Amino acid sequence: MDTSKKYIEMCWRTKEIQEKWEKHAGDWLFSPMGIRVLSSKVIRVESEQRTVRFAIPKRMTLTSPILDSSPDNALTTGIDYIDFDVFSQKECIWLPRQDQLQKMITESEPYRLFNKLYAFGECAYPFETPEQLTLAYVMHEKFNKKWNDSEWV
Repeated sequence: MDTSKKYIEMCWRTKEIQEKWEKHAGDWLFSPMGIRVLSSKVIRVESEQRTVRFAIPKRMTLTSPILDSSPDNALTTGIDYIDFDVFSQKECIWLPRQDQLQKMITESEPYRLFNKLYAFGECAYPFETPEQLTLAYVMHEKFNKKWNDSEWV
């Protein structure tokens, strides 16, 4: 998942996409507190030696958690979980995942989508990640906009 400054900037400036965001567990977002992943339930267990965070999506149980056992996770990776029910969308920038971006494209055949993205990438501004390329393709196809390295025009 792309959490680069460039991708955050690109997403922040996609007002057309940000306005249509409907939150779901597993969504990535950027907030004043850093990179967050929405979870339907967050459990924090503290001991003298370390803190363990469990993010439990709706279809999982405590016997199969997504586990972040790094005591310094917020400092080492900048990624943390945020409870689905207590965050404010107004303070966040949604960072669409690759699968979410692909759902915005009407192409139903995966090989056709791949060919279109490949052709678009050959003639478009040089993007560094698949998310950046696919976001640029969505903005071009749906809103007739191009990224000029600072805004969509």
